[in-house]
Amino acid sequence: MSAAAGTEAYLDVAAARAIFRDLPRACEDGRDIDARQSLAVASCLAGLAFTKASVGYVHAIAHQLGPLYQLPHGHLNAILLPYVLDFYVMAPHPGWRISRAPAGSGGTARTPGRSR
Repeated sequence: MSAAAGTEAYLDVAAARAIFRDLPRACEDGRDIDARQSLAVASCLAGLAFTKASVGYVHAIAHQLGPLYQLPHGHLNAILLPYVLDFYVMAPHPGWRISRAPAGSGGTARTPGRSR
């Protein structure tokens, strides 16, 4: 595992742990400054992890389509993610490729367990 991959794993796990731990607290009591501060840091960590995970295209496309079709940004990200990941898998430029699903699963990120 490269240093960058290790850092990416730390960022996403740290963000997820903080969100699961502190989001309920912040929702129960909006004056809980510690929980809110933790969520602000988690948001930053998640953003850094997203940047390292090559999902920027998903986000950029969702920003363009949201206003055009008046659809929520988060929903568009969820809809577009599998298609962008498939693009990375099949990309003609080796630097854009990501690995396929684990050997033997017969699918890609969008079609786990199903052959193309």
